[in-house]
Amino acid sequence: MREHVQRRAPAVSRVTCLLRTLSAGLVLSSALSATGCGSDATGDCEKLADAYARAWQRCMRGTYDSAKKIWDDALMCGKASSSNGGKVDACVSALDALDCTAVTNGTSPAACSDSISQ
Repeated sequence: MREHVQRRAPAVSRVTCLLRTLSAGLVLSSALSATGCGSDATGDCEKLADAYARAWQRCMRGTYDSAKKIWDDALMCGKASSSNGGKVDACVSALDALDCTAVTNGTSPAACSDSISQ
């Protein structure tokens, strides 16, 4: 007798989709918003990448180092031109409090919108 095995979508495709969506949202919202409040944009972007990586590690989506690389690339921290330090801090706090179901489902907190500009 054969067992029916339910297959999940490959994790890579779900991650890729999440990163593309988040990246597009940050770029679009950045284009529509005013420039940042004088924060160090690259440093603020690194804070976000760190917070996402810690959330992924906490929820067993991978190692911190691999998640950090993914998020650095997705957020394009090397190209960040401005940031809003208050929104970055709010995003980091929201990511720290985000439950693992939301992390696994690819939910990005609303507090993370408009925090970095390219």
